[in-house]
Amino acid sequence: MLRARALLLVVLALVLLASTEPVAAARPPADLKVARKTAAQKEKQPSKPPRPTPEGKKKEDTTITLNKGTIDPIGPLTRGQTVEIHATALRTGELCALQMFYADRATKVIREVVPDEKKRCVFSVQVPDRPTAVGAGKAKLILTKATSGKKSGEASQVFSVV
Repeated sequence: MLRARALLLVVLALVLLASTEPVAAARPPADLKVARKTAAQKEKQPSKPPRPTPEGKKKEDTTITLNKGTIDPIGPLTRGQTVEIHATALRTGELCALQMFYADRATKVIREVVPDEKKRCVFSVQVPDRPTAVGAGKAKLILTKATSGKKSGEASQVFSVV
């Protein structure tokens, strides 16, 4: 019984001593060096402030992303105006289509516009003259493969009608 108590005291002493050691000492020295280097690098690199985005535009509308084309920014449109909308296809061998969504309803899709050698598509669009078209709108670019007709990408851009 005395031996059991002595053994219990030794175990308790080891547990108490082990719990007072810092946690970092349990790591191998190589991990500490790597952790210190990365912490020092983070301190040296100044954080970049976020770029302000114009109101009404999404960040992805003006950048090329995987499986998407791009539409150039569209400013405010006036009722009855004819406007050219420029878009960019992803690859050669694609056809462009455009559908406009106005505040009151969508228009028919302008299909099978062939891009030029720089993969640029130009659409001539007549803005409706009806008063209910005033407000927020959206232009949607649809890219299809010329050989199979399968959809290969899309993009959208928001605009307003005044």
